Amino acid sequence: MKLKALFLVLFCFQTIIAQNSTEIFSDNFNSNINNWYEGSDNKRTFSVRDGFYYFEHKQLQGSWLTTQNITIDTKRDYKIEAAIKKISGVKNSGYGLDWGTDNDYYEFLITSQGYFSLYNYNKSTNQFVALKNWEYTSYTNNSEEASNILSISKIGNTTNFYVNNKLIYTATLKAIDVNRVGFVVNQNQKIGIDNINVSYLSNGQNFAFNEQFSSNTNYWPTGSNADVNTYLQAGNYYFDQFKKSSGIYRFINAPIDSYKDFEIETELTRISGENNSGYGLVFGRNDANNQYLFNISGTGFYRISKYENGVYTNIIDWKTTDAINKNIGVANKLKIKKDQNKYTFYINDTYVNEISYAPFFGNNIGFVAFSTQKFAVNYLTIQYLDGKKNVIVTNDNNDKDYIINEDFSNNSASWVSANTENYYSYVANGKYHIEHKRETGGWYFGKNVTINQSKDFEIETTLERKTMANTSLAFVFGKKDDNNKYEFFITNNGSYLLRKYINGEKTIVFDWTESPYIATGTAPNHLSIRKNGNQFRFFINNQYLDKIDVYSLPGTGFGWVIYDKTVLEIDDFKIKYLQEDFNNPPEIEIIEPEVVSRGFKIVKTKNIQVRGKATDKDGIYYVKINDIDAYVTANGDFNADVPLKYGDNELIVTAADIKGKTTTKKFFFKRESPVVVVNNNNNNNDDDDNDNVVTTNNGEYYALLIGVSEYGDAKIVDLEDLPNKDAEGLATILKTFYNFKPENVKVLVNAKRTEILNAFDDLRKKLTDEDNLLIFYAGHGVYEEDSEVGYWLPSDAEKEYTANWIQNSVIVSTIKRIKSKHTLLISDACFSGSIFKSRALTEDAPTAFKKLYELPSKKAITSGTLKTVPNKSVFYKYLIDRLKNNNEKYMSALDLFSAIKTPVANNSPNVPQYGVIHGIGDEGGDFIFIKK
Repeated sequence: MKLKALFLVLFCFQTIIAQNSTEIFSDNFNSNINNWYEGSDNKRTFSVRDGFYYFEHKQLQGSWLTTQNITIDTKRDYKIEAAIKKISGVKNSGYGLDWGTDNDYYEFLITSQGYFSLYNYNKSTNQFVALKNWEYTSYTNNSEEASNILSISKIGNTTNFYVNNKLIYTATLKAIDVNRVGFVVNQNQKIGIDNINVSYLSNGQNFAFNEQFSSNTNYWPTGSNADVNTYLQAGNYYFDQFKKSSGIYRFINAPIDSYKDFEIETELTRISGENNSGYGLVFGRNDANNQYLFNISGTGFYRISKYENGVYTNIIDWKTTDAINKNIGVANKLKIKKDQNKYTFYINDTYVNEISYAPFFGNNIGFVAFSTQKFAVNYLTIQYLDGKKNVIVTNDNNDKDYIINEDFSNNSASWVSANTENYYSYVANGKYHIEHKRETGGWYFGKNVTINQSKDFEIETTLERKTMANTSLAFVFGKKDDNNKYEFFITNNGSYLLRKYINGEKTIVFDWTESPYIATGTAPNHLSIRKNGNQFRFFINNQYLDKIDVYSLPGTGFGWVIYDKTVLEIDDFKIKYLQEDFNNPPEIEIIEPEVVSRGFKIVKTKNIQVRGKATDKDGIYYVKINDIDAYVTANGDFNADVPLKYGDNELIVTAADIKGKTTTKKFFFKRESPVVVVNNNNNNNDDDDNDNVVTTNNGEYYALLIGVSEYGDAKIVDLEDLPNKDAEGLATILKTFYNFKPENVKVLVNAKRTEILNAFDDLRKKLTDEDNLLIFYAGHGVYEEDSEVGYWLPSDAEKEYTANWIQNSVIVSTIKRIKSKHTLLISDACFSGSIFKSRALTEDAPTAFKKLYELPSKKAITSGTLKTVPNKSVFYKYLIDRLKNNNEKYMSALDLFSAIKTPVANNSPNVPQYGVIHGIGDEGGDFIFIKK
């Protein structure tokens, strides 16, 4: 197809401002009441006559436009439709609709040969970009002087394109303003426009998500297996379950900000199946163990339930209602409305029940069927109510106390808006959109805000990460310059970090810490920092995290920093002074049992004694531990006996002050089940010292050994085949001298990213919580100082792009998913010490091997800290030597580390490191090498 060669002149006159009505603009060209441009020269002709607006392009190249100044509220859903007759001219060039602004607009074109395309023009780049290259459709009328109806329908974030009322394309377009609508004709053609109509599709509805199932642009799961068949057909999503027990789920990722008020609505038509089995909505889903369900049955019952950490609860058990249509083939509308502090449930617009508000577990939404069922989903919509954007406010500060209160409804505050080779930023649709285009480095977006630091104040912002990659982003506050600032980081896998720079000296205030309160993936997170006196308290999603003493912020800069091809949307940004009677929630300190990162040490008792202290200037009203009232003294000391179940337990401590403010802390610990001792070595060891006998309870030893010597990118230096030989040599040692069966040892040589991650997945499917796993990596490593992120470089890594690099957080989360009793990671790469969240390592541990083996462990030994290592590895030399020449029956990972640390440090510029991989289940044990 021929594309436009250049952009020429546009003509626009009358301004039409859309009011709160359905129709925005309409013209049937019986006269020129709207003052369309008319005139003629040797380049083009425009005229209104005989019920048509005639538009002729007389040249052999270029494009002509003619438009009206029509303003559309693009937060609403709208439709543009025109009937256009092709009168004469070339058949392989386009004509059609134009809408947008002079600086940024779209063109929807067709040809007389049956092709269509979609373009975007942006003045800042002075380029036309083909969003949809020319593609054939059978729906155009291609005969002489044939008319075609072109329609554009914007619903929520989706724009649908129609020719003669047939859907031909669906796209999610970037949001732009629209203040003009009209027509475009490419070279040497004449058209006649019969009519044009611009209208809102609904009176004020603002869908954040609108699925009509006209196509599968949202990637709903489809396909058939022995249990279920799901497919799209005729504008419906069909869900046909064959399984006679349990539930089957089908869902997509559609992030909802559950801190806003919103409404979810769907319509389901039951086609066949068991009357007394449930089907309906699944929402707020993170995984099978954490999700909400709203189900109905063919017998007229409904149920509201949830899974939380794998525990199923009927929030509202099966109840009957006359609101349900029980007949086959009749639709039922399900609606969930979140309003302030509650969720309200409706069936066919009839209120049925409500539950208290709680944040969603995750971003997935979809449908579920129990037992044999078939139903069709007619639509699924999500909309925010009344344009509300702010999270639930828990205090009554007046607007006059706000220093800044930015909801990004416009850009009157002049936030940076630009599209450069490094970043893209703009304000639209109530959000500040910032995009980091480069693979490395970081960009700061912010403003200087003067605050009276002698007063108490609160800083709030809501962030939505739009990319799934676990790159870094942070809220920056008190910034004077790059050498004086505070940065509050969060990741999309649920961790946070606080660091500060004072006169160029970096200090990690809070090291990377996992929190169950951080919404993961692309779900929004509400960050707040509250200053009271000299203390700054940090909150995520209204849950208290930690506090620090800050006597003075170094500067007045506040904003956001993003790294490494990250896309971020900021919902709001507020700073306000706190009233003198502002009520902070209580603070909780756990004294007993000893709290470790992400949990308690293992326990074997039926009950656990919990002691702590709750403090609040207004006085403590109550403390509850797993809904058990604790005994509380006048000074806030509390204690309670909490019963435990076998296996994993969650400890939820809630403290309330006299004014009703509450704080909740969660901890995790484990009650060990009785163990039947089985000695896998099958020998009768009569040694009286049972602490020196390790019983593995039928657990086996597995090893994944990765060596990467050669890289496809010539910019990355190859490593002379040394890492490959190291991995193979370690495999020989493990199989020859230790309890590693040959079939359990896997060596990957010059592995690509997907091969490494697939190998981890294979282990996850195979290993049990009695097995032991050794992971070894030798190859290149990279550490980015500014974002505090380390990487492995597989063989398909590129030096300039991070897409195929494997981030430390991916390695850690992957290890976390493998259900091994003990995991030991040995990494021989540059900057390998960055795997530790805290590099303060301990070398004191119990000496009894039995005790070490009983407690689960997740440990790492690395060849260095945050430094480069030599190609020929001194670390590997001593690692192999100590394993090969070990004369003891048992050797712990700590023993191995102790044996190699000094000789490596004495013979190379690096000091090996040993420590816990935090946050993935280490309970103080250690990996034990058992000789054959």
